[in-house]
Amino acid sequence: AYIGAHAGAAWGDVDATLTSISGSYETSGWLAGAQAGWNLQNDALVLGIVVDASFADVDGNCMFDPGPPQRFLDTNYDFLSTARVRLGWASDAFLIYGTGGLALGSADSSRSLPAADTSDLLVGFAVGAGFELAVGEQWSLQVEYLHRDLGNQALDNYDLDHTVDTLTAGFNFAL
Repeated sequence: AYIGAHAGAAWGDVDATLTSISGSYETSGWLAGAQAGWNLQNDALVLGIVVDASFADVDGNCMFDPGPPQRFLDTNYDFLSTARVRLGWASDAFLIYGTGGLALGSADSSRSLPAADTSDLLVGFAVGAGFELAVGEQWSLQVEYLHRDLGNQALDNYDLDHTVDTLTAGFNFAL
């Protein structure tokens, strides 16, 4: 078992649809949080589970409809989390792995005219890969990329489809 912390960059897209009008806008920002997990190793094969939770400040906006009236859309994520399995290969102090599982994200989205907003906990999936390097008996450093598809969110009569990618660096302490 292990616990650790991570921080990194986040970016993504929100695809918006309103009847016959569609468009997308980019989001970007940062995240920082903690993870806990457990690994089982058989020779070089490593199978594990990991749960993470991150505070985030990832946002984006666009002029969706030049109008008149002009309509602006805005989205902000302030919390991202996953529960995943890891499957990897270890050699000496190095582990490379693929990962996938459940993804959660807190999305606050709004429209300017007429004013509307919604805050939802979105549920989707995450897939990615990473590597860890052991640095001593109980410590390891890790770098991980994750793609999260957080699904759809309804904002009045708009349909918003959310994806968030993250690249984090962190450390773990073996218990």
